[in-house]
Amino acid sequence: MTIDFKGGTKLKQQCITDMYNLGVKMLMPKLQNKLYIEIEFVTGLKKNTGIDAVCAWEDTNHRPRWFSIEVDNSLGLKELLIALAHELVHVKQYARNELKQLIKTNQLTWHSKVFDVSSTSYSNYPWEVEAFEKEQQIFKEWYSNNQHRLK
Repeated sequence: MTIDFKGGTKLKQQCITDMYNLGVKMLMPKLQNKLYIEIEFVTGLKKNTGIDAVCAWEDTNHRPRWFSIEVDNSLGLKELLIALAHELVHVKQYARNELKQLIKTNQLTWHSKVFDVSSTSYSNYPWEVEAFEKEQQIFKEWYSNNQHRLK
Protein backbone atom coordinates (compact mmCIF):
# COMPACT_ATOMS: atom_id res chain seq x y z
CA MET A 1 0.00 0.00 0.00
CA THR A 2 1.20 3.44 -0.84
CA ILE A 3 0.03 6.46 1.14
CA ASP A 4 0.65 10.04 0.02
CA PHE A 5 -0.09 12.97 2.30
CA LYS A 6 -1.09 16.54 1.60
CA GLY A 7 -0.51 18.35 4.88
CA GLY A 8 -0.45 17.09 8.43
CA THR A 9 2.42 16.90 10.87
CA LYS A 10 5.09 14.21 10.65
CA LEU A 11 3.70 12.63 13.84
CA LYS A 12 0.18 12.45 12.38
CA GLN A 13 1.49 11.06 9.09
CA GLN A 14 3.55 8.36 10.84
CA CYS A 15 0.71 7.34 13.16
CA ILE A 16 -1.71 7.14 10.22
CA THR A 17 0.75 5.08 8.18
CA ASP A 18 1.29 2.66 11.07
CA MET A 19 -2.43 2.34 11.77
CA TYR A 20 -3.27 1.86 8.09
CA ASN A 21 -0.66 -0.85 7.67
CA LEU A 22 -2.18 -2.63 10.67
CA GLY A 23 -5.74 -2.06 9.45
CA VAL A 24 -5.02 -3.40 5.97
CA LYS A 25 -3.49 -6.53 7.50
CA MET A 26 -6.62 -6.94 9.65
CA LEU A 27 -9.23 -6.19 6.98
CA MET A 28 -7.79 -7.08 3.59
CA PRO A 29 -4.32 -8.68 3.70
CA LYS A 30 -4.46 -9.82 0.07
CA LEU A 31 -4.73 -6.19 -1.05
CA GLN A 32 -1.80 -5.03 1.07
CA ASN A 33 0.44 -4.12 -1.88
CA LYS A 34 -2.28 -3.10 -4.32
CA LEU A 35 -3.79 0.04 -2.80
CA TYR A 36 -2.91 3.69 -3.33
CA ILE A 37 -4.34 6.18 -0.84
CA GLU A 38 -4.03 9.97 -0.86
CA ILE A 39 -4.82 11.66 2.45
CA GLU A 40 -5.43 15.40 2.44
CA PHE A 41 -5.79 17.48 5.59
CA VAL A 42 -8.53 20.03 4.95
CA THR A 43 -9.18 23.15 6.98
CA GLY A 44 -12.84 23.60 7.91
CA LEU A 45 -14.11 20.22 6.65
CA LYS A 46 -16.07 19.49 9.82
CA LYS A 47 -17.29 23.09 10.16
CA ASN A 48 -18.48 23.24 6.54
CA THR A 49 -19.86 19.71 6.13
CA GLY A 50 -20.37 18.29 9.62
CA ILE A 51 -18.08 15.32 8.94
CA ASP A 52 -14.60 14.48 10.22
CA ALA A 53 -13.42 12.65 7.11
CA VAL A 54 -14.63 11.36 3.75
CA CYS A 55 -13.38 8.63 1.41
CA ALA A 56 -13.82 8.38 -2.36
CA TRP A 57 -12.55 5.99 -5.00
CA GLU A 58 -10.65 7.67 -7.81
CA ASP A 59 -10.12 5.05 -10.53
CA THR A 60 -13.23 2.90 -11.06
CA ASN A 61 -16.33 1.99 -9.08
CA HIS A 62 -15.68 -1.75 -9.67
CA ARG A 63 -13.02 -2.99 -7.21
CA PRO A 64 -11.13 0.33 -7.06
CA ARG A 65 -7.53 0.47 -5.88
CA TRP A 66 -6.93 4.24 -5.80
CA PHE A 67 -8.62 6.26 -3.06
CA SER A 68 -8.62 9.81 -1.74
CA ILE A 69 -9.47 10.66 1.83
CA GLU A 70 -10.06 14.15 3.14
CA VAL A 71 -9.80 14.69 6.88
CA ASP A 72 -10.43 17.77 8.99
CA ASN A 73 -7.14 19.43 9.90
CA SER A 74 -8.32 20.48 13.36
CA LEU A 75 -8.90 16.98 14.75
CA GLY A 76 -6.75 15.82 17.64
CA LEU A 77 -4.62 12.74 17.06
CA LYS A 78 -7.06 10.26 18.66
CA GLU A 79 -10.09 11.67 16.80
CA LEU A 80 -8.07 11.73 13.59
CA LEU A 81 -7.03 8.09 13.88
CA ILE A 82 -10.55 6.91 14.69
CA ALA A 83 -11.98 8.89 11.73
CA LEU A 84 -9.33 7.46 9.40
CA ALA A 85 -9.86 3.92 10.71
CA HIS A 86 -13.53 4.41 9.78
CA GLU A 87 -12.57 5.53 6.27
CA LEU A 88 -10.21 2.57 5.92
CA VAL A 89 -13.20 0.27 6.43
CA HIS A 90 -14.86 2.06 3.50
CA VAL A 91 -11.69 1.51 1.44
CA LYS A 92 -12.05 -2.21 2.18
CA GLN A 93 -15.75 -2.16 1.30
CA TYR A 94 -15.13 -0.47 -2.06
CA ALA A 95 -11.99 -2.47 -2.90
CA ARG A 96 -13.74 -5.78 -2.26
CA ASN A 97 -16.84 -4.63 -4.16
CA GLU A 98 -19.01 -4.99 -1.04
CA LEU A 99 -20.05 -1.35 -1.44
CA LYS A 100 -20.49 0.15 -4.86
CA GLN A 101 -21.60 3.64 -5.77
CA LEU A 102 -23.97 3.71 -8.72
CA ILE A 103 -22.77 6.51 -10.96
CA LYS A 104 -24.92 9.65 -11.23
CA THR A 105 -27.52 8.42 -8.73
CA ASN A 106 -28.23 8.59 -5.01
CA GLN A 107 -27.94 4.83 -4.89
CA LEU A 108 -25.30 2.44 -3.61
CA THR A 109 -25.21 -1.31 -3.53
CA TRP A 110 -24.21 -3.19 -0.41
CA HIS A 111 -23.55 -6.87 -1.11
CA SER A 112 -25.60 -6.43 -4.31
CA LYS A 113 -28.63 -4.95 -2.50
CA VAL A 114 -29.57 -1.44 -3.73
CA PHE A 115 -29.96 1.36 -1.18
CA ASP A 116 -31.29 4.83 -1.91
CA VAL A 117 -29.21 7.06 0.35
CA SER A 118 -31.69 9.91 0.13
CA SER A 119 -34.36 7.84 1.89
CA THR A 120 -32.33 6.05 4.59
CA SER A 121 -30.80 7.46 7.77
CA TYR A 122 -26.97 7.61 7.75
CA SER A 123 -26.60 5.59 10.95
CA ASN A 124 -28.77 2.81 9.52
CA TYR A 125 -26.68 2.18 6.41
CA PRO A 126 -25.20 -1.31 6.85
CA TRP A 127 -21.81 -0.17 5.53
CA GLU A 128 -21.73 2.55 8.20
CA VAL A 129 -22.72 0.09 10.92
CA GLU A 130 -19.76 -2.08 9.89
CA ALA A 131 -17.41 0.93 9.66
CA PHE A 132 -18.30 2.17 13.16
CA GLU A 133 -17.78 -1.32 14.57
CA LYS A 134 -14.47 -2.02 12.85
CA GLU A 135 -13.02 1.48 13.40
CA GLN A 136 -12.96 0.68 17.10
CA GLN A 137 -11.27 -2.69 16.55
CA ILE A 138 -8.56 -1.13 14.38
CA PHE A 139 -7.98 1.79 16.73
CA LYS A 140 -7.85 -0.41 19.85
CA GLU A 141 -5.33 -2.72 18.23
CA TRP A 142 -3.17 0.24 17.17
CA TYR A 143 -3.55 1.88 20.60
CA SER A 144 -2.44 -1.25 22.45
CA ASN A 145 1.04 -0.79 20.98
CA ASN A 146 1.11 2.98 20.57
CA GLN A 147 -0.64 4.59 23.54
CA HIS A 148 2.55 6.51 24.39
CA ARG A 149 2.17 8.45 21.12
CA LEU A 150 -1.12 10.01 22.28
CA LYS A 151 0.37 11.62 25.39
